[in-house]
Amino acid sequence: MFRRILAALLVAGAIAGFYANPLKLSIDVGELADPSQVTAQARDLSLVCPGALFRAGGSTGTSLSVSRTGSATLTGFFEGQPQLTLVEQRLVQGAPLVSGLVNDTLVEAKSITVQDPQGLAAQGSALLSATQVQKVAVSNLAGLASSNCIRPSSDAWLIGGDTSPGRETLIILSNPTSVDSTVNLEILGPGGPIVAPGLSSISVPKFKTTVIPISGLAPNLATFAVHVVSSGGSLGTWLQVRTMRGLVAGGVELVGPAVDAAKALVVPGIFLRGTADAAKFVSVNDAYADLTPMLRITSTSSKPATVTAQLLGTNDKTYGTVIQQVVAPNSTMDIAITGLADGDYVALIDSSEPVRAAIRLSRTKAKQTDFAWAPAVAPLTNRVVFNSPAGAITKLAIANPGKTTATVTVGTRTITIAPAASVSLVATAGQSTALKSSVPVAASQVIDVGGLVSVLPVLDYKNLGGELKVLVR
Repeated sequence: MFRRILAALLVAGAIAGFYANPLKLSIDVGELADPSQVTAQARDLSLVCPGALFRAGGSTGTSLSVSRTGSATLTGFFEGQPQLTLVEQRLVQGAPLVSGLVNDTLVEAKSITVQDPQGLAAQGSALLSATQVQKVAVSNLAGLASSNCIRPSSDAWLIGGDTSPGRETLIILSNPTSVDSTVNLEILGPGGPIVAPGLSSISVPKFKTTVIPISGLAPNLATFAVHVVSSGGSLGTWLQVRTMRGLVAGGVELVGPAVDAAKALVVPGIFLRGTADAAKFVSVNDAYADLTPMLRITSTSSKPATVTAQLLGTNDKTYGTVIQQVVAPNSTMDIAITGLADGDYVALIDSSEPVRAAIRLSRTKAKQTDFAWAPAVAPLTNRVVFNSPAGAITKLAIANPGKTTATVTVGTRTITIAPAASVSLVATAGQSTALKSSVPVAASQVIDVGGLVSVLPVLDYKNLGGELKVLVR
């Protein structure tokens, strides 16, 4: 009874208040309140680079240690307003901050941040792009590995890797923040999630890098994807994948985070070279079976995903192919790509359910083999910059997945790309080059150093600092 009396009094009070102050609360139907502008300072843009490759097992391959080997060459581009500054920091406590160009030799991981001390720069007014490349040739590690420096994230999917005999995959977790991070991993194989101890509560201290061999979590697993979820500091995450065939090193690569799952994906930068030589290797030794190109699809849907991949050549001399498979719910599948001649291709992937994808490629030259993982990439809608390492042949692959002809400017060149088509251009070595298109396109770089190869997506990273203006009604 008391609650009913109290409720009645409150209603009566509200009505009395309304009539006592009609101008404060009265708004005609269909009329909007006057907007007010709220200004908030957003975050600065920060990228993290993985640093030099890791060598597990020491020089003999029998040690339990994991350590850096050699150094990576870092090149990049920074463009911004005068009030913006660029700071670089090694992920080692006590390392000094250095202002300057994005150009360095890396051993340890490194973060690069665009700072706006006054909070005055406009959103997107600064452009930052950085790429590291490392060629390595030691007894149990040889090949070319490259990576973009990436935004730290608390949730990332890594599509690639292999832990079958002669194959090694490491998870690299770099924490560029001043906050300790705790990581939980999910490994999604052909039969679903892998259940194993050691997948949760992994510590990544501030300004440190933690490396985890996947073979200790999921041994003898040829097909999988890795989901990294962190709490605390955001992380840079990569897979380092290497191949050994007996005593012969057969390649190495870094795999960065995948784009968001989608029903339509684009994989540019599919190079096929030395297919005849690769076929000869495969025919005489099963250890070379992974020289055959392969499409990896990961689905986290609760329904089967019907996936159709069209592989289209960049010119009339390269004939494509169509692949169709059904991927089981919450699983990862490998699909061999056969019957294609040497050439450059793009994959246009359609799926009944959202999926993630990447394609493993190989390069065979005489007795030397290397491999790369070409990821699905996000469409580019703004002006971006990509970096072509010095001493490398860099080919830019651009695909137009839309229905409208794209007019694309690459440096001083302007080209047109028909719908559902792609082109390949040789970029100038040792330079950073701007790319802008009239419609969304997808682009990757194919980097070649002495017959060793790596594939990198072209990314769009602009500053998040400065004013963020919101109209509040």
